[in-house]
Amino acid sequence: MKRSTWTALTLVVDIGLINGGIVLSFLMRYAGELPRFNFDPYLRMAVWITLIQLAFLYVFGCYDPRKMSGYWDIFASVLQAVTLGLLVVIVLTFVMRSFSFPRLVFAITWGVQVVLLVLWRALETRLGLFAFEEIPVLVVGMEDTALYLIGEVERHRRFGYRTVGVVGREPSAVGGEYGGVRVLGTVADVPELVASLGVKYVVITTPIRERQLIEDLIKVRSTRIRVDVVPDLYEIMVGRIDEVGIGDIPLVSLVKLPPPAYHRTVKTIMDIVLALVLLLAFLPLWLLVALGVILTSRGPVFYRQARVGKDGGEYMMFKFRTMLKGAEEDTGPILSTYDDERVTGIGRFLRRTRLDEIPQFLNIIAGQMSFVGPRPERPEFVRLYTRDIVGYKERLAVRPGLTGLAQVSGHYATTTENKLKFDLLYIQNQSLQLDLKIIMKTLAAVLSGQGSSGV
Repeated sequence: MKRSTWTALTLVVDIGLINGGIVLSFLMRYAGELPRFNFDPYLRMAVWITLIQLAFLYVFGCYDPRKMSGYWDIFASVLQAVTLGLLVVIVLTFVMRSFSFPRLVFAITWGVQVVLLVLWRALETRLGLFAFEEIPVLVVGMEDTALYLIGEVERHRRFGYRTVGVVGREPSAVGGEYGGVRVLGTVADVPELVASLGVKYVVITTPIRERQLIEDLIKVRSTRIRVDVVPDLYEIMVGRIDEVGIGDIPLVSLVKLPPPAYHRTVKTIMDIVLALVLLLAFLPLWLLVALGVILTSRGPVFYRQARVGKDGGEYMMFKFRTMLKGAEEDTGPILSTYDDERVTGIGRFLRRTRLDEIPQFLNIIAGQMSFVGPRPERPEFVRLYTRDIVGYKERLAVRPGLTGLAQVSGHYATTTENKLKFDLLYIQNQSLQLDLKIIMKTLAAVLSGQGSSGV
């Protein structure tokens, strides 16, 4: 069964078990009855309850088959997801004033859902419904660590790992065998071997010695490979330890595969839903901001400007106008500075609180932007930076964001190169957890009056 099919099947069954568990809990609480006064609040909230609990199952890795390979892993992940998901649902019942939703039903539901979801995933594991896609592995290095790694890959073939070969530094070893696998070439041949053999995973056992190789592989993003190193103490201090690894070998991820398609789908749905909710919930505030722009300076309420989005496509980005009308008529496109004289009085307030960015909710709903990602840049500057800065084009691999890691980590006057480093860090490590952390930091910056001190 392919991963997409497995994920779809698991989602459908989870939806049934989540809601079936709640209905069963009502039946247990009321001796086989479903009293309308108590049951109707659940029916009104069923969609929201389902989405919240599915989101927490995703966050805790319940749709990652590698994290569901052991019974203890299954139990721990489901327990955390159900517990936190139901806590959020309980809060939601208060927000929606569904006070007739029985609290005892929540307690029963907690136990029932944990049991049902754990048993379902344990059954999946037992029956082997999911067959891991084959992952061709190329091992770089011919030391004791490499030999041990080859053995670990073989012992973990059930996860799809298969060693296609090994490379070293000595040309005389090419064509022979090492640890039961062929020596395919030297370190210099790795980029070519990756392309010709369809390698998806490169593990480097001597990272410091192979620095140039690592840099070459990081640049070759079109190959869609993952690069890990077996770390020395230095790499452990500066790298990101792989949560899964291979056997008992610690690994540091340097280049990883992009998130799977379902991650992007979940993020897109969450972006659109949140943008719609915020637009409607705070509509009076947005109208007041628009009125303030009209009354304090001549010109339109909104400012439209071409920006570069995912994969280099251009779109029109919306903002509340914060500059004087015709601010660039004499200068042409230039970057704004912290004390820019072209910014209006209310414009400074809007920038400090980031309220000028609110119209970009429309870009998010249109699928042109996300809440979190590298900030979109103007086409003129993208062409300039792509020409002058190595790796700048890589930030176009994801949709631009309303806020980003650079905005909550840097300073307004920081260099484009430093912004790029933060953007690439985000792209390499993107997850819903990281998105939530960046959003929380953005809110903290806005509430503390540091809105424009970010990049």
